[in-house]
Amino acid sequence: LLESKPIKDSSFYQKSYYYLGLYFYKNREYSISAQAYQKSLNINADTFITSRSYYGLGYYYKRINNFPKAIQHYQLAYSLLLRDNPLKRAILRNWLLQIGITYQGEETKKGYINGIKYCKKADSISQLVPTSLRIKYLIKLYLASYYNRHLLLDIDKSLKYYQQALRIAKESKDNKKISYVYSLMGSLFNTTDYDKSLFYLQKALLYTPEEDTYNRYTVFFNQSVTYAHKKNYKKSISLLHKALGYLINDDLINMNDNIYEMLSNSDQLSELRYALPILGENYLKYYEENKDPTLVKKSISYFKLSDYVIDLLMMNSDEYKSKLYWRKISTDIYGKAIRACYLDNNPEEAFYFMEKNKALLLMEDIATQNYRQTIDVPSKYLEKEKKLKQTLFLLKQKLSNTKNLTKTQTDSLLKEQLDTARELLIFQDSLYKDKNSIKEPSILSLQELQDNVQNNEVILEYHISIDDGFGIYSNNENGYLLAVTKGKNYFFELNEQTQLRKEVAQLNKLVRKPFTTQESMEQFKSLSYTAYNKLFPSREIRDLIKNKKVSIVTDSYLSLLSFEALNTQKDSIHYLIEDCTINYQYSFSFLQNNTRLPSNNTAFLGMAPILYSYDSLVPLTNSQKEFHNLNKFYKGDLFKYQKATKENFIKHISKSNIIHLATHADALDSIDPWIAFSDAKLTLDELFLHKSNASLVVLSACNTTLGKEEVGEGIMSLARGFFYSGTQSVISSLWNVDDTSTPFIMNAFYQNLANGETKSVALRNAKLDYLNTHSLSEVSPHYWASFILLGKDNVLPGNAVHWELYLSGLFLFLVLFFLFALLKKRKHHRKG
Repeated sequence: LLESKPIKDSSFYQKSYYYLGLYFYKNREYSISAQAYQKSLNINADTFITSRSYYGLGYYYKRINNFPKAIQHYQLAYSLLLRDNPLKRAILRNWLLQIGITYQGEETKKGYINGIKYCKKADSISQLVPTSLRIKYLIKLYLASYYNRHLLLDIDKSLKYYQQALRIAKESKDNKKISYVYSLMGSLFNTTDYDKSLFYLQKALLYTPEEDTYNRYTVFFNQSVTYAHKKNYKKSISLLHKALGYLINDDLINMNDNIYEMLSNSDQLSELRYALPILGENYLKYYEENKDPTLVKKSISYFKLSDYVIDLLMMNSDEYKSKLYWRKISTDIYGKAIRACYLDNNPEEAFYFMEKNKALLLMEDIATQNYRQTIDVPSKYLEKEKKLKQTLFLLKQKLSNTKNLTKTQTDSLLKEQLDTARELLIFQDSLYKDKNSIKEPSILSLQELQDNVQNNEVILEYHISIDDGFGIYSNNENGYLLAVTKGKNYFFELNEQTQLRKEVAQLNKLVRKPFTTQESMEQFKSLSYTAYNKLFPSREIRDLIKNKKVSIVTDSYLSLLSFEALNTQKDSIHYLIEDCTINYQYSFSFLQNNTRLPSNNTAFLGMAPILYSYDSLVPLTNSQKEFHNLNKFYKGDLFKYQKATKENFIKHISKSNIIHLATHADALDSIDPWIAFSDAKLTLDELFLHKSNASLVVLSACNTTLGKEEVGEGIMSLARGFFYSGTQSVISSLWNVDDTSTPFIMNAFYQNLANGETKSVALRNAKLDYLNTHSLSEVSPHYWASFILLGKDNVLPGNAVHWELYLSGLFLFLVLFFLFALLKKRKHHRKG
């Protein structure tokens, strides 16, 4: 009725939407509930209703496992209520508890500590105001659960709170609560005192009737974990299958074609994402004990199911932080799955897990952008979308440093950020309605890759297992290498990762400085040779890559290593670059998905600020030498000094096929990585707002390959920012580049590229030219090995006039003309 008439009482209108949202929430129609809460917030007339609507949205995001966004909404709801209705202490207590509970979903030590803080605040208020037994029980239960997490494990504190929760449950005469507490008390001792663990779990069963399927699942699940730690894997597997029977009415012993459909319709995905990996680990342990090949195959199948469940959970995440959380969870599973594939001699499945673990979110972002480019959207709507994105960027910048802001000011900014993000999401949903048309990123199969490998090419894909070392199966000391050629593949396990990680870190430290002493050179020679043999773990592989094009997908700490600078000989220094051509990829699936029609545009954009008017950035006087001969090879715009502005870069980025930036950069900035122009910095977040169609971006600046590592996704570098914006390939740096050697290498690179060499060959030959024309400490990897090529490796022929060819042609023409004239003159004399 209200929607059909002019709004007279906006407060009543807002309340109506809020209560509609509450109705749908009670009816478990959470998505529709969230829509009603959003409409309530669009009116924003009554502060109390506003705070409750934010709380309702927080519950929705928690429900779909988007924990960062849930916490933001809960915290804002609490702050608004505390500011305007501080006497509503019972509601404040409940909201503090809900924030405390939600932090458990982050599964980080910091998150657990924050969860304890909020639960204790709720506990304090519960001592001051009338509090139901249910709320008291939940507070004690979650405090106990936090101290039961392996990252904070404190058995005494956890047991104290469990006993308090148990007393409340018994006072309530609630057998479900009693059963649940006993079950969790059993889990508390499953690694330290097996008998005590099984004692509490048996007591839990006494309070759990057959029809209480969830609590029976919990008890049998915890019994399974305890027996796994006792190394009775057969018993553990049996109990876990029994537990799943109670959870989803299918014990999953016999896998069938309908299992994926059944899981996609399940409302127990959050529980399954814990249970299925443990089932996979159990089968893997059981295989290692008795070597029955059927067990390792079952292990792989349950890891694949785990992967599918996480994909389903991630589908509900519309925020990047939430997606990164699921990528991190996946990584732990993938390492163990690859271990199972290695034992099963199954490189095909291993390759899937390796590829799935790299740059998946970047592929999804590019797929979304490609879809949006196919939609004919009026320019005014695109402009509105861009302005909303820019507003979000500015708000993020303000919220990144709140030291000088009051709590009220911070809350106001957070409210504006959440409201703007919601407005952008709703606006984009209206513009791009047919999301089903978005082409899902496809994971390349090993066979597809092998079919496309060239005869002179070797593919190397690395995986570094990452887990916390806690649980049934730890795989944190293993890494893997899959080498692929046209007709064969090779599968290796790389052991002692802790030691290799230390050696690579030490090696990276050595190459970042010139070798000025014999001692430093000898140290590099030995350490680099050791790393080379560990990363290429057989004579066959070391011989195979010689005189080949080698495409490498790195992982984790290997992303910071210059493979070209590895030493291949024991008694002298012989760099790997001298044996083969190397380029790098995020993944081969990313390379396949990041394709577009080649551009006929060969426009060149060069930026060299040289002098900077802010932040005391030192002048880069040699950077202009990088552009000395570029117009010989490519036509375009070169901006130097005051003309190398941020505005000029943004104006030309979408029109340039080759972009060269010779400037300062900091990819390790704690707030936001940046690139410097003469008048201002461009941050990584800003870069995301601008479209690039470049075939090649050269980041001739320091550390542009570096950045924060997000487990399961990769390095959040400036190079990655250009790929996100649409670039096909990037040359970036692994450490501070030298402004004397860089112009030499870059000029040689562009000359080679313009003459028809591929990007990787052009860069390799430029580096070899440098090595062949320099000596002593000047040939240290510090000077030449920092730059690496990421992405598409193709030819970009030049379009400018080659004067040496023109003059040669002119000389030949004059010679021929002179000979013709001479012959004609002799003929004339004979006639005479």
